[in-house]
Amino acid sequence: MDKNLYKVGLLTLLSLGSLSACRDTINELRDGSVVKEKQNQSNLDHYIEQEFTKPYNIEVYYRYKEAEISRNWVTSPARESNSIQFINVMKYLFLQPYEQLMGKDFVRRFSPQALVLNGTLGYNPPPANTNTKASTVNGVKIVFMNMNNFDFPTMKDEYA
Repeated sequence: MDKNLYKVGLLTLLSLGSLSACRDTINELRDGSVVKEKQNQSNLDHYIEQEFTKPYNIEVYYRYKEAEISRNWVTSPARESNSIQFINVMKYLFLQPYEQLMGKDFVRRFSPQALVLNGTLGYNPPPANTNTKASTVNGVKIVFMNMNNFDFPTMKDEYA
């Protein structure tokens, strides 16, 4: 029995020693992470962070981000000029009315967590041969398509 206890104790010490040896490797892997901090932010990125992300807890993706778009669609990124117009319309027509009626906490809690803006329609591959104009993922993320062809009329065009 003493031999078995001795073997178990020795095995425990060896396993603990091997685990502590991995700690340096884990720290090295963390230091060389492929996930980078936000770099090269444009004025639009700062505007989105100040006007949408911080006050309403809504991320807006206007650059092409493969993780945010279904691989079933063939699409392209949205132009910055159309993206800024669209998010301003969203803020004016959707966020501000709800904020005035229900408060900012309500909007933060019940609005979608992400808006994804794509430049072209989401073309579905054959045999469907259709296109998608918008999509939602469980009410958490809304994907808007065809931003590059979205028509934003100006006031002078409306009243000319």
